[in-house]
Amino acid sequence: MGDDRVAGFEHVDCGYCGSSSAEPYSVAQDWLCGLPGRFSYVRCTHCGLVRLNPRPSSDIIGTYYPESYRPYSDTPSLPTRSSGRFKAWSQEYGLRRLVNKVKRYQPAGRLLDIGCGTGLFLDAARRYGNWEVEGVEPSPVAAEYARGQLGLRVKQAAIGDACFES
Repeated sequence: MGDDRVAGFEHVDCGYCGSSSAEPYSVAQDWLCGLPGRFSYVRCTHCGLVRLNPRPSSDIIGTYYPESYRPYSDTPSLPTRSSGRFKAWSQEYGLRRLVNKVKRYQPAGRLLDIGCGTGLFLDAARRYGNWEVEGVEPSPVAAEYARGQLGLRVKQAAIGDACFES
């Protein structure tokens, strides 16, 4: 998988600048779900955006996000026992680090998380940053958790079907 000769994968131009010129960047495996295959990342030679190319088409992308996909069930850790307190601290620390990375490039404004899962990153960005946050998530269960439990604006849709303001 990840090879353009594999059915269901498509080559795409850069989603930022539209260039078709890219250089190899990295090859990775699915470390989160352990699904088979190797995936090629390329860097656009025009703008520097790193992307998966070739990528799974819309016909097969769902196979890479099974119901057991962890971001569909991630919820804030509860600090009840000492091990639970450490897990909660660790989770919050990791989220805060991600928010701080984004702050370096865009300290304020609007933030859209595509494939936001249960919204943990969006919630942290809202708490630790200065953004108006919104997300899109194809999983109805994860999107409902983000809306109902965290009070986030999350659309349940595939990115190609979601409509957003400019």
